[in-house]
Formats: sequence, C-alpha cells, structure tokens
Amino acid sequence: MSTPKPHARFLLRASAALIVLSVVWWVALTGPLLAGLRETAGFIGTLAFGSAPCDLITVTASGDWNICVPVAGAQSGGGSPVGSRLNSVEFELARTGPLAFTFGLPVYWAVLLSGTARRRWRPLAAGTIATSLLETILFVVFLRTYAAAVLAQPDPVRTPAVKWLFDASQYVELNVAPTLAPFLVAMYVQRDRLREMFGVAGRNRARLEQGTDRVPHFTRSASVPPPQSGLEPVRGRPAPRDCQTPERG
Repeated sequence: MSTPKPHARFLLRASAALIVLSVVWWVALTGPLLAGLRETAGFIGTLAFGSAPCDLITVTASGDWNICVPVAGAQSGGGSPVGSRLNSVEFELARTGPLAFTFGLPVYWAVLLSGTARRRWRPLAAGTIATSLLETILFVVFLRTYAAAVLAQPDPVRTPAVKWLFDASQYVELNVAPTLAPFLVAMYVQRDRLREMFGVAGRNRARLEQGTDRVPHFTRSASVPPPQSGLEPVRGRPAPRDCQTPERG
C-alpha cells in the first residue's frame, strides 16, 4: 500500500480538524465571536464613517442586528425634484449575515493545526489577530456597500449595470471574501512551512544541484607548458644518423 503524499495528508488533517472546530464554533464560540465583532466593527465604523445619530450596531429581541450607517447628509431623490437630506441609513441584518464573518477563525485554526510545525503559539496568536481584524474590516466595507445600494434604489437614473454592480459587490463581500480571508492569512503566516510541506523548496534545491552537476569544470594546471610548434625527437630513442655506404676494396 502506497504512502499518502504530504499534501494529501495535509488535506486529510485539515478536513478532520475543520469538522471538529466547526462543532466547537457553533456550540461555544458564536456568542463571544459575535460580541467581539459587534464591538470591533462599531469602533472601526466610527473611525471610518464618523459620528452617527444612532449606534452602528444594535441587537434586536430576535437576535438580528439593526445597522445604522451614517451617510453625511446624502440626498434621497424619491422622484421629487428636491430630495430630503438623510443623516443615516438603517436596515436590519439577519444573524446569519454576521456569522459569516466569524467562521474564518476555525478555518484558520484548522489549517494551522494540520501542519507539522511544533511551535504554533506565535503563528496562532498572529493569525488569529490578523484574521479577526481582516474580517471585521470586510464586514464594515459590506455595511457601507449595502447602505450605498439602499441610497441608490430611488435614483431615477439608476441603470441595470449599476444594480448588477451593487449586487455583485454585496455577494463577494458577504460570501466570498470572508471565506478566502483565513486562507490568505494562513498562506502568509505559514508560507515557509507550506513550501516545505508541498516540496517546493526541495524541488528547487534538487534542480539547482542537478544543474550544477551537469556543468563541467575545466581546470588548467600551471605546471603544464603550453604547446609549441615544430617537431621534437621522441625521448628514449637516439636521433637518426646519416646512413653511410661502406666502400668495397
């Protein structure tokens, strides 16, 4: 029976760790992670959007999130020649929406635990902070995009291309970006380990060694004199003499 390749063992360990950590995340970590996301997003949103007449995020009785995004005096058309000034855009977001921005942590932990490194505390701390911060920023960007789409709804000059652009942006920010964020952080934090695990460094080193062995090395000894023109007598043999014919008496 053949031994599984390193990347196959890595994928098997990552899949098993992700299943276990997903259960732990759903049972015990969703509440604390949502609370941390709410506080961090409120702080970053205040820095990015400025002061608002209401809190950026409030939790309703059903557990959903009420979002209030300041828009700094935006004008709402509504088909009238003179629109009213708006200071904020409020909408309600289901609880499953913010949950997508907390699932990146168990994904990153699964990728980290499936590696072969012994010292994992430093990458664990650095990757956890980086993943949490990146997903919080992505969540704030999603709120701003959603608020801009709400403002653009009553615009009479809104084209289907603009509507498609808003829909595509919201889909990427809500479904694609939070999923890719932990993998990007893991690839950056564990880039050396992943290269060794998948044999990239070993293959490059082998190619360099093979290329060096194939190159012939020519050396010239200083004791060997350069070749000279002309013929020289062969050593160990007497030089030829002129043949003389003896006289007959």
